[in-house]
Amino acid sequence: MITARDPKVLDLVTWGVASGAKLFRQVRVTDDARLVASAHIPQYDFALAVPAKLAFTILDIARAPNVPPGLRVSASNYSAPVQWFPGVNWGMFAYTVFCTKTALTANEPGRSAQMALIGEYCSSDDAWLTDAAMRATQSDHFQSLTQSVVDELKAPRTTFDESFALMYCGLRRSAVPVWSGAARTGPQFFAASAYGTKAPRAGDVLGSVPFIDLARHSSRPSCAVGMPDPQMLEYLVSELGAQANTDYFVLQTTRAIMPGEEITVDRNASLGLKPEDFAVWMGRPWCDDAARSAAASNSKPGPEAPAGVVMPAEVDPDDLFF
Repeated sequence: MITARDPKVLDLVTWGVASGAKLFRQVRVTDDARLVASAHIPQYDFALAVPAKLAFTILDIARAPNVPPGLRVSASNYSAPVQWFPGVNWGMFAYTVFCTKTALTANEPGRSAQMALIGEYCSSDDAWLTDAAMRATQSDHFQSLTQSVVDELKAPRTTFDESFALMYCGLRRSAVPVWSGAARTGPQFFAASAYGTKAPRAGDVLGSVPFIDLARHSSRPSCAVGMPDPQMLEYLVSELGAQANTDYFVLQTTRAIMPGEEITVDRNASLGLKPEDFAVWMGRPWCDDAARSAAASNSKPGPEAPAGVVMPAEVDPDDLFF
């Protein structure tokens, strides 16, 4: 359900639902790109389900045509540090470049809308994150590596650089683990790739999942991000019209959600960072909730992993990458 005038939100919902995402008529996307319950959602029910194939990951770079040589990423080098961009590795850098390119491209309206909304995720509170990215864009290395992308887009250099900085911030705030080799909990298409089998850590890759991107962080979340186990997938298929033999990312409620309440998640549930590390990664403290309705404030927090959902294993805090 949509209550939005923003064409990007309309494009996202139209594309997402047509591609198999299930909002179950109980979640709406607002004009400021937030998820809000439009009906009462019981505890341990599913707020929404998104086919894993819609996740935008480093694999999309590998499949993209005409990738500039400096932006090519492989399973063997994607965790290599970027010397001129502290705290960033090549996988994360290249992924952010391609997300920025996608956000500024009009030939894929749904995917472009998803990426553009991620870039709008930031606020004035995140200035230090975007400032760090903007400093990186001024380096000769960044300018030379991205010039072919800017030329292809026919966009002003300043537009691309500013969009990159916002995208970098938004991805840190919204991306989720799509695979963790230690627990074997990722989608099969990724598990079978070189990144899931041959990479140095056999995974631990972050990606962007439509709609789940839009769930804001809260230390008292109403939902958890995960992948349904076989029993829960059978329920999704038989009761809610999901497709059999399909991997899904889901938001499953940790408690009952009231109509009008914003749907939130604990972004640290699968990252497993220490509070001080999470504050650096997200740009705000773990307990500094972006959204908490009156209903959420009066509710007790639910368990970290609801029954039936397989949560990704904790990601190594020293090796977060896209």
